[in-house]
Amino acid sequence: MPSMDASVTLPVPKEKAASIVLDPMLMGRAVPDVERVDKISDGKYLWVILVKVGFVKKTVNLETNVQVRDGMMDFHGESPEIEITGRVSLAAIDDQTCQLVFRADYAGKGALAGVINNVVKSRSASAKLEFQQRVLGLLKNQTP
Repeated sequence: MPSMDASVTLPVPKEKAASIVLDPMLMGRAVPDVERVDKISDGKYLWVILVKVGFVKKTVNLETNVQVRDGMMDFHGESPEIEITGRVSLAAIDDQTCQLVFRADYAGKGALAGVINNVVKSRSASAKLEFQQRVLGLLKNQTP
């Protein structure tokens, strides 16, 4: 099962970061290839993911359950094509900085399983950098 691990040092106190990066609507948008996040109900979201392989594009609607507690957010999403399970956690480094750690395990399903697993593996390094940039961008756009 391919996975993505990333960490980002955030130049704000943990409490301030938590209000942004532990918001499922915002954090979902930081995940690479997530094009849109829609709230279905409390704790349930639709992540619209665009999977690209060469010239082929496939939109995947991932129904995602999210639980936020104690400085972390656990998520599990499933569609006919893919299953994603992961965690976002925050830890204070000092009074003015904190560390965000992200981990997601991906499992392709059905006819696209091999293709999706290979895409996740091949994009791991670039996805990690994209995630870090998106998180810092969210933080910059959401803090005064």
